[in-house]
Amino acid sequence: MNLDNLEIVKLIISILSIVATSIFSLVTIIITCHSANKQVKESEKALKQQEEQYKKEKLYDKEIIRIQKRPYLVVDKSSTCMCNGNSDHHMTIYFRNKGNGSAFKIEPVTQITASNGNTIFREEPIQDPIVMVNELCETKWKFDSPKRGFQFSITVKFEDMSAQLYQQTFILTLDSRLHIMVTNYAEPELVNK
Repeated sequence: MNLDNLEIVKLIISILSIVATSIFSLVTIIITCHSANKQVKESEKALKQQEEQYKKEKLYDKEIIRIQKRPYLVVDKSSTCMCNGNSDHHMTIYFRNKGNGSAFKIEPVTQITASNGNTIFREEPIQDPIVMVNELCETKWKFDSPKRGFQFSITVKFEDMSAQLYQQTFILTLDSRLHIMVTNYAEPELVNK
């Protein structure tokens, strides 16, 4: 072998060594970039999940506060029914706000059909449509029938202080001795406007 060939072989080995090192470095850089991109995508995904969880928790907290501050009506025990003759009946039904917030724009239905076919009419509009906590709202009703001992329901709509609309449906009975009794647990329901 001659010296020139030996030099060429050494040069080729050097070049191959440099190329191999460069290829190895390039592969390492590509793998590192791929891993970094994967970690960035995973971090973004985790951040997005945390943001969604935060929004859900914030919405849940807002809903809990709304529920805690909502008005809640109950039929007061002072509700009465009087009969002025055989068929001229007048009921005064009081709704008490037992919730933690005031009820605004209280509006009971104006006409009810009872279980025995009696038609009950609200006699007059609500005089004060705002009921503060633990205050009463008076409603006056009338029916012209000698029939007693029946069941009827009154749906009352009202708003809370943030103008969200609710309704409660009370199922009541009027017995033969003209006693008004509540037969259900009426929960305020949020209504879409």
